[in-house]
Amino acid sequence: MGIVPRNQATELIICPHCKGRKTSPAFVTTKTGNCSFQETDCFTCKGAGFITKDHRDRIVKGEGIRLERIKRGLSLRQEALMLGIKPIELARLERGE
Repeated sequence: MGIVPRNQATELIICPHCKGRKTSPAFVTTKTGNCSFQETDCFTCKGAGFITKDHRDRIVKGEGIRLERIKRGLSLRQEALMLGIKPIELARLERGE
């Protein structure tokens, strides 16, 4: 990925997933075993409402990687096997983490 200029790495933008709301709906299993949709901290910005431009760029790149994999008709597990990495590692790359 290389060295990112300091201003780009630290410049903040509104989180593209929660749109700055800091929360997003998620399917949650409670302690009692019930399931429901609840508002939780946004998993992308961790409830901050914003992310760095560098993080946004990783998200965009990851989405491109995922779309290319899907175009080739490969599952996440198949692609990870071909790359020699664990499926969770590929999933994190595709999410921009």
